Amino acid sequence: ASCAPLLANSEATRAEVLRQLHLPPDRVLVIGGGVSAHFTPPKPDAAAREALLRRYGLREGFLLYLGAGDPRKNEGILLAAHAALPPVLRARHPLAIGHVNPPHLRAQASAAGLTEGELICLPFVEEADLPGLYAASALFVMPSLAEGFGLPLLEAMACGAACIASNISAMPEVMARADALFDPHDAPALSELMRRLLEAPELRADLAAYGPRRAREFSWDRVAARAWAGFERHAVPRPAQRPVRRKTLALVSPLPPAHSGIADYAADLAPAL
Repeated sequence: ASCAPLLANSEATRAEVLRQLHLPPDRVLVIGGGVSAHFTPPKPDAAAREALLRRYGLREGFLLYLGAGDPRKNEGILLAAHAALPPVLRARHPLAIGHVNPPHLRAQASAAGLTEGELICLPFVEEADLPGLYAASALFVMPSLAEGFGLPLLEAMACGAACIASNISAMPEVMARADALFDPHDAPALSELMRRLLEAPELRADLAAYGPRRAREFSWDRVAARAWAGFERHAVPRPAQRPVRRKTLALVSPLPPAHSGIADYAADLAPAL
């Protein structure tokens, strides 16, 4: 209760904070999120692309979802939607999911009716490989039930992937196109959207071109500027005679060697803080 202000990375996060903490609305400020500069469409290099796909056991046409493994990531709906696609599309577009528990994912896929060749369980993806994988995917699907901001979605968009995402939580704040949003509880509707896009390369090309344009509207410089402006607005003048004591800042995050992109970001951020 002594923090002023609280910073939220999306309107969805701000709304959740206000529901849970019952604070005055002006105490919680939205500063947004950004995407690191190396998340850009890779330069055309057929040999490098082929080597990257081979390294992860992928082939052209794959569908991609990363960061799955806890209930809010909702990979089950994606497995069900993919299983409902026509067999020819499933064969042409295997589903690749990065998951922290491969045996559990494979069991889910089998229960959904997917064959062994229709699901690729990805190992931990190195940061340097992410732009290439995003850009190489035929479609990046993010069916999460809750995201504070939706950083993987913005990263994939910035790299030129054709992306679709849940229509709840913070995802619509990143993917600001109704035609690329879906109900994450409705597997048949998601399957139909995937089918329509996979059968229409021109629609996927339009989404792929939109992504980098939209991603340019987000930057860490803007996030920092909004945060600083919020601190300035809420600053309480101190009497001149009182000593100024620097506030203590708590950073709550996974850190390396945890296999998490957030851990890497936090390690980069901590020295600057």
